[in-house]
Amino acid sequence: MKEDLIIYVLKSVAAMAVLYLFYTVVLAKEKMFVFNRFYLLVSLVFSLIIPLIEIKIKPSAESVNIPINPAGYQDGYFQIKSIVIENTRKFNTSIIPVLIYSLITFILCLRFLRNIYKIFKIKYLSKKVVWRAIPIALTSHSIAPYSCYSTIYANIDDYTNGIITEAILVHESIHIRQKHSLDILLVEIIQIIFWFNPLIIFYKRSIRLNHEFLADAHALKDVDSPIAYQQLLYQFVFRNRSTYLASNLNYSLTKKRLIMMAKNKLSGTSVFKKIAVLPLFLSVGYFIISAQDPPPPPPPPPAAKQTLNNAPPPPPPPPNSSEKVQQEDRLIQETPPPPPPPPPPPPKENTSSNEQWWWEIIARHNLPVRASNNFGNIFEMGENNIIQDSIVTLQNAIIIINSPDKYTIIESPLIYHYLNSNLLEGEEALISEYSKDSAANKPVSSFNLKGRIKLNFETLSYKQSN
Repeated sequence: MKEDLIIYVLKSVAAMAVLYLFYTVVLAKEKMFVFNRFYLLVSLVFSLIIPLIEIKIKPSAESVNIPINPAGYQDGYFQIKSIVIENTRKFNTSIIPVLIYSLITFILCLRFLRNIYKIFKIKYLSKKVVWRAIPIALTSHSIAPYSCYSTIYANIDDYTNGIITEAILVHESIHIRQKHSLDILLVEIIQIIFWFNPLIIFYKRSIRLNHEFLADAHALKDVDSPIAYQQLLYQFVFRNRSTYLASNLNYSLTKKRLIMMAKNKLSGTSVFKKIAVLPLFLSVGYFIISAQDPPPPPPPPPAAKQTLNNAPPPPPPPPNSSEKVQQEDRLIQETPPPPPPPPPPPPKENTSSNEQWWWEIIARHNLPVRASNNFGNIFEMGENNIIQDSIVTLQNAIIIINSPDKYTIIESPLIYHYLNSNLLEGEEALISEYSKDSAANKPVSSFNLKGRIKLNFETLSYKQSN
């Protein structure tokens, strides 16, 4: 889980960096403010969603009911030897980053709610006037004009004395009619959740600055020249801004904003720049989705059981015709008669994996059938069944251990089975023992173990028939 979160953040930051770099180098200098507005919003949301998309690639093979006999693994009946539960009450240091994230997120939420309350409080306590069907809240605070949601906020003395002109009101009305407050709210919510991502700050600044470009472009139509409009803005440069959630008239009154006011038309390459956005998004999406973990390798083929009779060595190269007769005579004289064959080993009682003893237990308890491994009298099933380096990894695992007079069912969300040491290790497990003589499905004993567990089992000697 922790690794997945880190990978998600890295992918998201990479997508944001590429898309924002394209905006800064290619789009930001063009006077296509509506297009840039939606590009910034879409690219921000796109960068947060695209890392969540994952294409499931299944491995080419699964271990389904395959008898596996790794070197050193013994046949026979098994029983649980020991169970070790690690102390889970000690302080878990991995929770520290979660606590830090939760604390900062909580503080940012309080700040966000406080500013919303502040805006509504000013609106409720202020005098109201209406301009072109838009309410204006007049306050005694020394503030520059700003708009938020559906209301324009201004100083009552500036409005009464005519300092707030028609052009300024047009500027603020554009913020309201084009719903710029929704953009600001969206970015603020994203920043509260992903406050650790520094690129969101750059997106936030560019979105708000582009809002001012849009409002300035409409306001310039109501003034004689850009210089006259700029002189109006200079009057409010040093006024306080009431809240970061509002669209402020004096936001970022920099050289870049003044240059945009002086531009008259789009460049000849603006159409090609818009067209280039589509392949850019497709390329970024492809590389982010492709940068996922490869599918787990298929389990290795079952190792053959070791036999008593080893395979004979390869025959030597054929001799030439002059030596062949001499070698045959020498072999006849030197080769001793073959020894009698050894007696067959005694059969094992009820330990053959071919008898498929587990099917009766699966049917009896209505267990879900999943990818499985058969180790004689240990049968295990699970999702994402992976065997590598003599270690079996099972998710949502069900392990059945067969004994002469009973059987044990172990259920766990995640189990590691170390084949060379007869050891099971997992986060938690439900262990139930059943008697073979009982017809009821009620367990003889059951243990619900929490925390990190280590379960060791030993081999029991089995009877031999005469």
